[in-house]
Amino acid sequence: RVRNQLNVWIQVKIDNANQVYQEASAQFSRMQRVSLIVIAVLVLVVGGIGFITARSIVRPLAVLTDAAARISNHELVKEIPVHSQDELGTLAHTMKMMVAAIQTHQARQLQTEAEVRALNTRLEQRVKERTEELERTNRALEAEIGERQRTETLLRESDERLNLALKSSGV
Repeated sequence: RVRNQLNVWIQVKIDNANQVYQEASAQFSRMQRVSLIVIAVLVLVVGGIGFITARSIVRPLAVLTDAAARISNHELVKEIPVHSQDELGTLAHTMKMMVAAIQTHQARQLQTEAEVRALNTRLEQRVKERTEELERTNRALEAEIGERQRTETLLRESDERLNLALKSSGV
C-alpha cells in the first residue's frame, strides 16, 4: 500500500512536471513568436529609418552633383533645391552663392565686352576720320609741293632767261 501510494505520488509529480513542462514549452513558443515579431518589426523600422536617412543624404548629394556638373558645363543654374539645415544645406547655400557670384561676373564680363566693342567702334571711326583728314592734308600738301615745284621751275627758267638777257646785253 505504501508502494502504491508512492507510485501514485510519483505519478502525480510526473504528471505535474509534464504539465509544467508543457506550459513552459507553450510559453516559450509564444515568447519565441513574439520575439520574432518584435525582431521583424525592429528590422523593418531600423531598415526604414536607414533608408530614409540614406535618401536624405543621397538625394541632396545627387542634386548638388548635378548642379556642379551644370555649372562646370557653363549652364545657367537658377535653383539648387536643397533646403536641409545640415552640412549638405550649408554646401547647397555656398553653391548658390557661388552661382550668384559667377552670374554677376559673367554679367560684368558681358557688359565690359560690350563697352570694349563700343570703344573699338568709336576708335575705328576716329581712325577712319583721321585717315581721311590725313589723306586730304596729304593731297593738299602734294598739290602745294607740285605748285611750288612748278613755281620753282618757272623761277629757274625766268632766272635763266634774265641771266641770258643780261649776258646778251653785256651787263
